[in-house]
Amino acid sequence: MKTHKTASSAVQNIFLRQALISNYSVAIGRWDWARLCYWARFDRSCLYNRDSIPLDMMMHHLRYNKQEVASSLSPNATYITILRHPRSLIHSAFEYFEWKNVFGTWENYTRSFAKMKLAIDTINNVPFRNLMLYDFGLEVSEMDADDAVEALVEHVHSRFDVVMLQEYMHESLVLLRHTLNWSYEDVAVFEVNKISHKESGVQSAKEAMTAVDWWNRQDLRLYNRLHGKFQRQIENFGHKKMAAEVEVLKQVIAEIRQHCIKSESIGQMETDQHGEVQYELTEAGNSSVNCWCLTSSEHKLTRILWRKAYIERIFRKKVHVDLLPTLQDSRLHYTT
Repeated sequence: MKTHKTASSAVQNIFLRQALISNYSVAIGRWDWARLCYWARFDRSCLYNRDSIPLDMMMHHLRYNKQEVASSLSPNATYITILRHPRSLIHSAFEYFEWKNVFGTWENYTRSFAKMKLAIDTINNVPFRNLMLYDFGLEVSEMDADDAVEALVEHVHSRFDVVMLQEYMHESLVLLRHTLNWSYEDVAVFEVNKISHKESGVQSAKEAMTAVDWWNRQDLRLYNRLHGKFQRQIENFGHKKMAAEVEVLKQVIAEIRQHCIKSESIGQMETDQHGEVQYELTEAGNSSVNCWCLTSSEHKLTRILWRKAYIERIFRKKVHVDLLPTLQDSRLHYTT
């Protein structure tokens, strides 16, 4: 499950390219390719390709609904998500969602928490606190309801097979690799989305940051519970074995980067603050499906999946996408 401001776009790229290369069926939004009715908890009516249920993968932004998600996927589906410490997450969200338009500066935002003055709960359906639990389906009105929070935290703890942590990205990718029985190359990632200006850091007055922690205490409860589970998984895996595999993974990523990428830059999107990494491929990389997939945006890869779903809806059967020419010229090349 994709979560906001946790490096989930980089992890999502792993599953987008696996879906394209292995011809898996993917949940596509009915009104927005990249969001499955994010303004409300997910239900099957949000799917463009709901006639293809059960689907192989769901990897775009949604607000989790355990019954509806389970009924949209195969019974043996593996549940995977990624979390981030709430303090750094909320600062990243402040920058990304441009909450400065409401609060002015990060310091004003933290002072608002310290004074317990939050006149509004959300802007554009995004809450100012406990953003991870909101992604997991918690309503804004439930954010102070400890019983509802505890039930949801317990569900995530027991239901999700792999809970990755942004602060331990390489270790998380190793655990993911073993859970899915994939290769190092399969779980290699490059940086996909980033803020194109330098962030100022998450430090502020101690009193203000204590207040930020308190207002986001439910996300902190989720993070601490799953951080404990993650550490136990590392213990069971073995620290020496993990360290060795992390080094192998880093080497594999470096080799793929050298093979694929000639240069990179930050491209501009709708505003002057948000951007995505854009890559110029090497000659060898330009003829590699894996290089193209690794360096393509969520929008580009999802658009291919949407067009594939559209064709399959017409023909009422699966089609196979010829990926290299499709990625190179942006026209869908396929066979039935």
